[in-house]
Amino acid sequence: MTQSPTPGQEPEPIRTDRPWLRRLKQIGIPVGIVALTGAAGGIWWGWQFVKNDLTPLVEKNLSESLKRPVKLGRVESFGLTSLRIGPSSLPPTATDPDRLTVEAVQINFNPLTVLFSRDLNLDITVTQPRVYIEQAANGTWIDTEIEAEEEQGPIRTEIKSLRIEDAEAILVPYRKNVGRDVPVALTDLDGSVNFFDRNKRFTYELTGQSAAGGGFNLVGETKRAQALATDLQVGGKNFPVAEIDRLLNLPGFDLKAGRVNGNLGVQLRPEQEIPLLSGEARFQNVTLQAQGVPKPFTQGRGKLNFKGTEIRLSNTSGVYGKIPAQVNGTVDLEQGFDLAVNVKSATVPDVLATLQLPVPVATAGEITADLNLAGPLETPVLTGSARNTKPGKIDQIALSQYSVKFRLDTGKELLTLTEVRATPATGGQITGGGRVTLT
Repeated sequence: MTQSPTPGQEPEPIRTDRPWLRRLKQIGIPVGIVALTGAAGGIWWGWQFVKNDLTPLVEKNLSESLKRPVKLGRVESFGLTSLRIGPSSLPPTATDPDRLTVEAVQINFNPLTVLFSRDLNLDITVTQPRVYIEQAANGTWIDTEIEAEEEQGPIRTEIKSLRIEDAEAILVPYRKNVGRDVPVALTDLDGSVNFFDRNKRFTYELTGQSAAGGGFNLVGETKRAQALATDLQVGGKNFPVAEIDRLLNLPGFDLKAGRVNGNLGVQLRPEQEIPLLSGEARFQNVTLQAQGVPKPFTQGRGKLNFKGTEIRLSNTSGVYGKIPAQVNGTVDLEQGFDLAVNVKSATVPDVLATLQLPVPVATAGEITADLNLAGPLETPVLTGSARNTKPGKIDQIALSQYSVKFRLDTGKELLTLTEVRATPATGGQITGGGRVTLT
């Protein structure tokens, strides 16, 4: 039987406290205060670091990495994870005319990595940069070396990414025996660069427009070992071929006009004087001046395939001087020309004018010809044969048939005519040959 408690007397509560729990309560509040004070101190330190020290640190870091002065503007706004800096610049130096100005610099970072690991990884966005770059005489576009980051000082800073928005660039090519070429102006540039392995490897992408019309996109990677090694993939849409020619400075010929659509891979190595190419492109209305060839090729249209140093032309048509022609074959940037040229129909006066043959009498008639352009880029040789498709006339002599074989040595500026044959309408046969110095 259960015994009831005595009226007026409450049962004594059961004690649950333990000695360790009482001790925890005694020290818990002081520890909490210390923790909150430490956190507040860390936040205050981080705030002061962002406000007062980050900009000089980034400026110093960039100046040391680029081995040239960098001028950062005043702080326009800041927070615990970002900092916005006003107009800044990379001024030219006594030995490097390249320069850069930007409207604003946005720097994003994670302050916790500074507190716990001393690493400050920066993601930088520059707004409205304006770039001027001159190509060096050795063919390089960027002489500035980006130094690998060193672990110095209390905080290790490293740029992880760099983004550009609404940029413009002026690129001034350098051509051997000519010097500074016509600048290439690019607009509406947007892109990014990512840095890896302490600035020993970079990947980047860029889109933009030519000020002369036409757009492009670029994806690339550059590695720093003992020297720079770069691989690029470039796409063009209605892009001016003259600007591609000036930027790549391909030997042996000049592309003076026209547009191109296509994709091109470019491999640049310090030990390679000529870049290795890959991909294909279609072009139209192109004007090309081959070195050593007296007349330019105009109205060019067709398809190009790139492989190494070889450029293959397929179903390409154009006009040489006043002679319309179909062209197939290859142009090797190391070995030279190997092109087959077919002339379906051309008038005799146009042929004589194109080959710069002074004939003191009136001529008439039409011919077809098969030609071959071969040899080094600097001094190719044009050989071929021509025959009539319609009756012709030289002075007062009517010809029913006529043909010729010839060789144009551009290095010697010498035209040699062989197997000249003509059949007058009245009968008989005329043969001959000769040499003409083209000066």
